[in-house]
Amino acid sequence: MSNIIYNTILQENISFYSNLNQEQSLNLYKQIIKFRKKNKLFKKDVYCENHHIIPRCICKDKLWKEFDLNKVNLLAYEHFICHYLLTKIFNNSGLLFAFIAMCNQNGCK
Repeated sequence: MSNIIYNTILQENISFYSNLNQEQSLNLYKQIIKFRKKNKLFKKDVYCENHHIIPRCICKDKLWKEFDLNKVNLLAYEHFICHYLLTKIFNNSGLLFAFIAMCNQNGCK
């Protein structure tokens, strides 16, 4: 599992992600973001969600929080996985809250 390579098909079994250590989680997160920056999604073509690459609860600079280079569109499942990975990478209550909120949405797409 040390050589994780992201492609367009992510694991469906959440146990795969729960077994990643902090470094592996960070590497996979970077790969997902890099892939989506290169292979852009457009809301007119497919359902996707806007994701802040550097999370707003970690970034203290208000200008950077909303800077367009800090955003990427992700497929819904990619967005969910990225938030899960972020909770494993950082010990931050804001990230944990965001992930729990994603898990508890009514009418999730």
